[in-house]
Amino acid sequence: MKAYPIVPGRGLNVEEARLRRLHFLSERGIKIPRIVQSDLTPEEIRGNIESFIGSVEIPLGLAGPLLMQTEGAPEEYVFAPVGTLEGALLASMNRGAKAVSLSGGFEAFVLRQRMSRGPMFIFENLRSCLKFKTWVEAHFLEIKERVEKYSNHARLIQLEPHLAGRAVHLKFVYTTGDAAGQNMTTSCTAPVIHWMRDAFYEASGIAPLQYLIEGNTSSDKKVSAWSVSQGRGVQVVAECVLEDAVLQKILRVSAEDMLEALWQSQSMSRLDGMLGYNINVANALAGIFVATGQDLACIHESGVGILHMEKTEGGLYCNLQLPALVVGTVGGGTHLSKQREALEMMGCYGKGKVERFAKIIAGFALALELSTFAAIVGGQFAKAHEKLGRNKPVRWLLKAEMDDDFIRKNLKLQYRQHFKGILPSSSFSVDNGIIINLTGRVSRKVIGFSSYRLLFERAGREEAFPVLLKSKPLDREVFQGLHFMAAAIDPQLADLISSHSEDLEFRHSHWKELLLYRFLDERAVRSIPLFYGSYVQEKREIYTLLMELLEEDKMRIFNAENEPQRWTQPAIRKAIEAICDLHELFADLDSSHELFRFVREFDPAKAQPLYLRFAELVEKEYADTPYAVQAARMPEEVYALPALRREIEDLPRTIIHNDFNPRNVALRKNGEICIYDWELAVWDFPQRDVVEFLSFVLPQGFHAELFFDYLKYHHQLQGRRISWSRWKRACLYAVKSFLVTRVSFYLLGKILMDYPFAERIFVNACRMIDLLEVEEKVPEENSVV
Repeated sequence: MKAYPIVPGRGLNVEEARLRRLHFLSERGIKIPRIVQSDLTPEEIRGNIESFIGSVEIPLGLAGPLLMQTEGAPEEYVFAPVGTLEGALLASMNRGAKAVSLSGGFEAFVLRQRMSRGPMFIFENLRSCLKFKTWVEAHFLEIKERVEKYSNHARLIQLEPHLAGRAVHLKFVYTTGDAAGQNMTTSCTAPVIHWMRDAFYEASGIAPLQYLIEGNTSSDKKVSAWSVSQGRGVQVVAECVLEDAVLQKILRVSAEDMLEALWQSQSMSRLDGMLGYNINVANALAGIFVATGQDLACIHESGVGILHMEKTEGGLYCNLQLPALVVGTVGGGTHLSKQREALEMMGCYGKGKVERFAKIIAGFALALELSTFAAIVGGQFAKAHEKLGRNKPVRWLLKAEMDDDFIRKNLKLQYRQHFKGILPSSSFSVDNGIIINLTGRVSRKVIGFSSYRLLFERAGREEAFPVLLKSKPLDREVFQGLHFMAAAIDPQLADLISSHSEDLEFRHSHWKELLLYRFLDERAVRSIPLFYGSYVQEKREIYTLLMELLEEDKMRIFNAENEPQRWTQPAIRKAIEAICDLHELFADLDSSHELFRFVREFDPAKAQPLYLRFAELVEKEYADTPYAVQAARMPEEVYALPALRREIEDLPRTIIHNDFNPRNVALRKNGEICIYDWELAVWDFPQRDVVEFLSFVLPQGFHAELFFDYLKYHHQLQGRRISWSRWKRACLYAVKSFLVTRVSFYLLGKILMDYPFAERIFVNACRMIDLLEVEEKVPEENSVV
């Protein structure tokens, strides 16, 4: 027989044994430096694992708030930690939670809690089996008394003998308090079956040929019709009534469409022999199980669910039953520090909490069921998972490659020759921005910001500088991210984004920012971050740039998109001056310049169907809000753009930033403006940058005089050769374009992401339009300016 290698560790304390195992692996060339880094202590895990070597992490997301109703108690918003590596799961669960909560919440009921064990006794013939079955039935009370001596919590409520072949299978059914109970039932049943063998032999002279603690009839960690019909673990039911308005606004389906799809789908599921009927209960259960120390092997049996819906007056009644939810709030892995903390945040740790725990799980499972099913019915599910083209295999940039050599490739020659290396430093928290955050949902590449401290030596003197390395996604990946977001809102919107991708400002975004930084740096422009260099390797889809890390303590105004009051009148004028200087610089470029390979003319009319759909959805989304009046005008503004553009077609255009707002504009303490994130730059009217900036920095209800004062200042700086009346006409076009192409994006994006400024700039942009349109009717000599 071949020799078998013995892994060391037996008879040693937990930590010493672990180190021996790691050495054993190391001798065989197996290195696991990250796995060995564990917060778990030997004392914590004793009894939970053998041959311990380390741990892996699963990220936790927050599900909720979800409104829970309980008879005799105040309504309560509940939360759940969900461990998952499946993108979009938490977003879908929270969408369902929002829909349920806005409809009045859910209520749940625990019907029973039980756990089973299934010993098997094998006899010589059927006659012996029948005698043993009769004896068991006659001695139930004695058996019950004996098993309950072995636990303070287990109670035997049922004992059913079943014949199969030459064996008698005994279904011991217990209640187990707040523990899931698999170990408890084993501990209670094992000693008693020895007594049963001896007692039956004394009474009958018949001995079993063999007997086992488990004949595989308890459905432990398996799905069976018995566990569905008879219940195993906690049997819990959650229900809610979704209002029609909420179905339309949040889940974007009708009750009729949901029911039609459900009925037709259930017909086929019955033909397929599906146990129960659910969409993806196991997703919700797996996420909560892993976070709270439950037995992960029980996800299989616990994931059987029975989803029921029916139409009610004004809504859709929804009911989800989980007949075999195997969970506990004591025992198993619930005592581990993080798992205990997760249960505590749910108010579910310890004795007397298992029913609450089961109800909350059922509530979140119901929320996920409704959200996912609605996405399937409404078409969002397919769109969200659609692949926009197929890529040939590419060796993408890895985080491990971002070392001294890679940084050196990015550096311009003037910095490269003085570069000494990367210094260790605590990483800075940097917001990746809207585009990269969207793209990150559909791409596994290293994209976004990484912060470093670089050491340089000049004339014998060493100095370190904080820098940002920005790794850019391809434009097609940006479109995939936009498609993903749009699919969760409206499938038609997702299709329109794909069909009009050539006409949108996101086209060539991976090239535009690199080239614009190079261009501005070559001309020693001071109103951008210090530019250290860039690197492109097209075959590997690497597009990176290295620039100054803007540190908040060195800025007077920074990341102030939600704080318009920080932008004083002098600061606003400085920002207008800075962008005017850049507009002038770009306006002088010859049309053959390299920049115009990628920076294209932007005309919203080319994508009018897309922007009209945006407008219709905004109107629908905000119909019952304080912004309903402004939302109702959105389609009209889309239709108005082409004619207005024709009026001003002959006015000067230039390369504009096209995302010129306090998210991308800062004021240094030395009084200089700093403008960054140029990836959306296009060829358009310069007024577009100014009106966008004003929509962010002006207070709501701003005075007309103040608004026109800034427009006049811009006119004096950049448009003296153009009449004031035509300049205002271009401003009107610019605000309308901003409203229908960008503000509508923010307003709908709020369904999935947090844009606190969206409604404020919406109201401001509409007020600007109103003021400009009123101003058009006033003779120039009587203008407010």
